[in-house]
Amino acid sequence: MAKIKKSDKKTRAEIQRAYRERLKAKNLDEARKKERDRWHKRRGLKTVVVIEDLCERDKRGLRRKWRLKKAEYRSRNRQQQQDAVETETPPSSVESAPFAERPSRGRKR
Repeated sequence: MAKIKKSDKKTRAEIQRAYRERLKAKNLDEARKKERDRWHKRRGLKTVVVIEDLCERDKRGLRRKWRLKKAEYRSRNRQQQQDAVETETPPSSVESAPFAERPSRGRKR
């Protein structure tokens, strides 16, 4: 039987978990300042694209892409919620006999 060697690399979740722990351990304001400085540096080097720097046509295209992605996200969430409700809800017992065909209860007139 072949042995499966586990990689020494951490998964993305483990890296993020360690990062959050370091943030809790350190001063939160210091970490925020460092991240803010990093953002300003990347913004100055133009490595991140900000919508403000785009021409009008590119802005429209980017916003359209955002709208489409948001609509897909919402419809996917809506579908998941409906699926969850359908699986959790017991079947209705009234479906077997329509309302008009059911015999009336109580005193006969």
